[in-house]
Amino acid sequence: MKTNTCTQIQEVRDPEAVLAAEREMAAWIGAHNGVPGVEVHADSDATWMVHPGVAWANCVVNVRFDEGTAGARLDRILRRYHAAKRGVGFWISPFATPAELTRHLGARGLRCRKHFPAMFCDLNALPRTVKPMGDLTISVIDDHSIFTKHPHPYFGNIRTKLRRFELARLAYLNQQRPRRVWDFVAWRNGQPIGACTMFMHGALVGFHDVGTLRSFRRQGIATSLMRHACHFARERGCEAAVLLASGEGYEMYQRAGFRHAGPISYWYRTFRTA
Repeated sequence: MKTNTCTQIQEVRDPEAVLAAEREMAAWIGAHNGVPGVEVHADSDATWMVHPGVAWANCVVNVRFDEGTAGARLDRILRRYHAAKRGVGFWISPFATPAELTRHLGARGLRCRKHFPAMFCDLNALPRTVKPMGDLTISVIDDHSIFTKHPHPYFGNIRTKLRRFELARLAYLNQQRPRRVWDFVAWRNGQPIGACTMFMHGALVGFHDVGTLRSFRRQGIATSLMRHACHFARERGCEAAVLLASGEGYEMYQRAGFRHAGPISYWYRTFRTA
């Protein structure tokens, strides 16, 4: 399934699951409070962060602005991203407010790029066991220095300032206690070929930065990785999992036990400096 463009009407199949995905995104941003180089704002009407990493994560979620002050709130947030010289993405669910929010966004230069499927998995409905996949090994890692020697399956070769920041961010989050973040890696012949990050928020888990090295795709590796991580979460008392799917990952997530709950739209603008 290809990710739909923003001109197409999107069906909300499971409102509670979409809301769960939106809440998880806000909690995930909140978990970054204290990460070196990251600025987190957990406001009553939106959760957002600014940092030197990838564009996707310089974002605003769980938007619940008041009609009378929506424009002013947007202007304040956009000024901060402009000052930081970072682009900003607004993840807009069908439950974002006010009703005229997209008009406010468009008037300030943001454009809807895509509708991303929010996907939901009932962990208790999964099979009780996970079937091993040939010579593939899956494990939780604590030492992220492996990715200074091998490409990260999601971020690629860690050779730029942006990617070094992302690796340091992951390492920091995995070191926090009580632990809420786990990085899973799929190995073959000692090489990391697949990876995902799992964030535990109460009985809910969210998945982020799921990737497989290009030469190993379409071999069932990501599916096995996700199934393993979901069982890991269930064994620790979690009941459900959520994520946002890309077009490429949609069918893989279905095979891993996720279903399409509804759309969350991505509105973005950059701030170019002379």
